[in-house]
Amino acid sequence: MSVDAAATRHRTPSPRSAARPMAFTFGEFARGALGAWGWFLLMSILGLAIAPVISAWETGITWGYDDWLDDIGFTIFMWVIYGGMFVLAWSMGALFLGAPLAYLLGFLLRTVPGIRIHLVAFTLFGIGVGIAVAWTTPFPSGLLPWPTTATPFLLAAGIAIPLGWHRTARRALEDDAAATRSVCIAPALPED
Repeated sequence: MSVDAAATRHRTPSPRSAARPMAFTFGEFARGALGAWGWFLLMSILGLAIAPVISAWETGITWGYDDWLDDIGFTIFMWVIYGGMFVLAWSMGALFLGAPLAYLLGFLLRTVPGIRIHLVAFTLFGIGVGIAVAWTTPFPSGLLPWPTTATPFLLAAGIAIPLGWHRTARRALEDDAAATRSVCIAPALPED
């Protein structure tokens, strides 16, 4: 991919330089934030499907009850449907409130070349977002213990946010490398 193709693809030239090796455009940031949100939704729904099973095991509901799997299947379905509506609403709020903070974190780290440092920072940020979402989500009181209901959100955010960052960073850096390769190996034009 040529430099012009990379600039056309992103509508702006690469913001990365030797002084700012991890700078990203707003478009690249938005792609990463939306990707992280999508991963968070998928992982949260999976977590909501697993939480009632873990809770049944933790609280001993399965002891002495032979048909618990029939009831747990319905419970899983209800948690995924109704819990999914809460997850969607609360995660949209987390996206809109957390995105400026994530952008600020990325902006502050733009001069740090180490990808691992960024992954650790965004993982900690993701765990913070997961705690905030779990703490502010109105769970039905008495149905499941708080650690069981909060754990899926903590894990989902702690994985999804650095995953969204990493995929976006990798793509942007690969585009830059491809643009650099195409410039470096471009044949010289004959002189007139």
